[in-house]
Amino acid sequence: MVLVSVILLMFLSNVRTAVIVAINIPLALLFSFSVLYLRGKSANLLSIGAVDFGIIVDSSVIIVENIYRHLTSGEDTHLPIKERIIKACAEVDKALLFTTLIMVCAFLPLFTMQGPEGQIFGPMAQTYAFALGGALILALTLAPALCGLAFRNPQPTRDNILVRTMKNSYLRQLRSA
Repeated sequence: MVLVSVILLMFLSNVRTAVIVAINIPLALLFSFSVLYLRGKSANLLSIGAVDFGIIVDSSVIIVENIYRHLTSGEDTHLPIKERIIKACAEVDKALLFTTLIMVCAFLPLFTMQGPEGQIFGPMAQTYAFALGGALILALTLAPALCGLAFRNPQPTRDNILVRTMKNSYLRQLRSA
């Protein structure tokens, strides 16, 4: 959670966005373990250790960054914050759903394994799939609500020095290509 927060701070320079995204990690894991518990399955060390936090917070990062960009860009300032947040979420919600489904589909071979392999890798695939599903649900529900509470009076902001440097370098390389 600390690493994700530090990287978000480097690029967005906003503590609130980092905290909102970091909250998603334990809640997505809690969702995953709760679903496993309700299904009567146990999570082994392989399933717990294989969960990649970067992929779990991916949907939250995209939602929160898009909301933050919309609120601080200075566009649509005549709309209430709630409407601007809904508009920002609507831009990326379908893409997030399909990327999550694609990642879960990558685990289909693990879901179909039988015997010792199925006992070892089955809980890992289920834990991962439920964590991704929980993270998506949280990204589409909790993250926008927290953004609405955290960004009451957003002011237009400039990109920080790191982002400006990277953009300039990218544009320079693009022009030369």
